[in-house]
Amino acid sequence: MAKDLTLLLIIALPLIGFAINGLFGKKMPKTLVGGLATGVVFTAFLLATTLFNGLHGTQIVKLFNIIDFEQLRINASFQIDALSVWMTLIITGIGALIHLFSMGYMSHDEGYHKFFTYLNLFIFSMLLLVLGSNYFVLFFGWEGVGMCSYLLISFHYNDAQKGLANSLAGRKAFIMNRIGDVGLLLALFMILGQFNTLEFLQIGKAVQANPALQGGAMIFITLCLLPSHHLTCCIYGDASERHQKSIGLLYRISIGAHVCGTWFRCLHSCTLPRNHACLF
Repeated sequence: MAKDLTLLLIIALPLIGFAINGLFGKKMPKTLVGGLATGVVFTAFLLATTLFNGLHGTQIVKLFNIIDFEQLRINASFQIDALSVWMTLIITGIGALIHLFSMGYMSHDEGYHKFFTYLNLFIFSMLLLVLGSNYFVLFFGWEGVGMCSYLLISFHYNDAQKGLANSLAGRKAFIMNRIGDVGLLLALFMILGQFNTLEFLQIGKAVQANPALQGGAMIFITLCLLPSHHLTCCIYGDASERHQKSIGLLYRISIGAHVCGTWFRCLHSCTLPRNHACLF
């Protein structure tokens, strides 16, 4: 029960920061806005270290059923294992440094509270992506990351010198993410047709029990998963060079770690049992 509560707090804290700064940030002092946004992410990092220290095997934290049919059940649930906790430490740890860096770097910006609102939402979306126990939750996290990438990349759309370039880069990010969605959705439907589930553990067990499933269909599913993450790397790499003020060096490091970790998670569940996640 303690692990369940800790995991839910890790996910909820950035969402709470997003809600408070989004609703009241305009009227709050900048120091309070930045301190709150940074504090919730750093607290999530400290909680993630407790999960890491007490990690034993794999644990599923189920919230509720989303779809419940006779042959198909999709849950809003999260998975605690070596890979997900490791990626959580990266996201919250580097994310806290990004927030701290941004408190000084964005101190004179008019959209200060909006920037930290978007950053907290971005952290929340990444946590959904890496902690979800199935591809359904992962997809919602992926869409959240795509939305936040658009908001942050085009953040200075009204800049006198680079406003147009920032707007075009944001639009490029939005379009390329939608192209990536095609490959991801196609892979998800193929996984569903092949295994009648989107749960990582069940997919891993099915592949382990029947090695024949690692044939052509699984290769095609993996190939469908690859383009979405490759496109994401290209988007962020290009955008970060166009306007470092919105993203920054630490932000790019976080994105790279997040994209690589997510790709391993997707590929891993389609090729090996999940209990081997510690290899990555």
